[in-house]
Amino acid sequence: MENLLYFAVIINFFASIVFCTFGFGDSMLAIPILSTFLPLKIATPFMCMTGLILSVTLIIKEAKSLAWKDAIYLVFGSFLGVPIGVYFLKNGNDLYSRLGLAGVIIFISIFKIFYKGNIVLKKDWYGIPFGFLGGIMSGAFNMSGPAVVIFGTLKKWPPKKFVATLQAYFLPTNFLALFGFYTSDVLTNDVLKMVLYALPGLVFAIFIGGKLNRKMKPQVFEKYINYFLLIIGFLLIFTTLNKLIPTIIMK
Repeated sequence: MENLLYFAVIINFFASIVFCTFGFGDSMLAIPILSTFLPLKIATPFMCMTGLILSVTLIIKEAKSLAWKDAIYLVFGSFLGVPIGVYFLKNGNDLYSRLGLAGVIIFISIFKIFYKGNIVLKKDWYGIPFGFLGGIMSGAFNMSGPAVVIFGTLKKWPPKKFVATLQAYFLPTNFLALFGFYTSDVLTNDVLKMVLYALPGLVFAIFIGGKLNRKMKPQVFEKYINYFLLIIGFLLIFTTLNKLIPTIIMK
C-alpha cells in the first residue's frame, strides 16, 4: 500500500504542474491512471482536495488578474445547469453520454486549431450559457472544465487571467463536492494521509506551473490549450470504450 501511495503522489505532482500551468486538467489526466490501482472512492476525493488547495493558492496569488465579472456570470450559469446534469446522470446512459462529450471536445479543439479566423467574445454575460453548459457537464460527468476553458480562449484571456478566473469558477464546485464526500463518509483517513504526503509536491507544482504560465505568450498559450483539450477528448474516448466494450461483449 505504501508503494501505491508514493506512486499516487507522483502522478498527482505531474497533474498539478499541468493544473498550475493551464488552470485545469489535473483530474482529467490523473483519475484515469489512479483508478487503475486505487478505488474511485479514494482517488476522487484525493484529487478534489489537492485541486481545492491549488485553486485557493492560485486565486490568492493571482487575485489581481482575476476577471471577476466573467467568473460571476460563469458561476451563475453553472448553478442553473448542475441540476439538469444530475437529472441527466440519473436517467441517461453515462458511457454513451461521455462519448458524446468527447466528440464535442474533439470537434471544438480541432476547429480552433485549424480555423484561421479570429473569434472573440466581447460581452461578459456570454459566460452564463458557457457556465450553464459547464454546470450540466459537471452534474452529469464531473467535468465542467472544457466548456469554461473554451469560453476563456474565445474571450482571449491572457495566461495569468485564464488560470485565475478558472479557479474562481472551480472553487465553489470543489467545496460542494468536498462537503458531499464528508457527509458520505468518503473522506477517510487514507485520503487525508495521501493529501498530507502530496503537500510538498503541490508547493513545487505551484512554483513550476507558475513559471511555465508566465513564460507563455497568449497565442502560444491558446494553441497549447487547444491541443490539451484534444488530448483530453481522446483520453475520454479511450477510458470510456475501455468500460463500454466489455459490457457490449457481455450482452
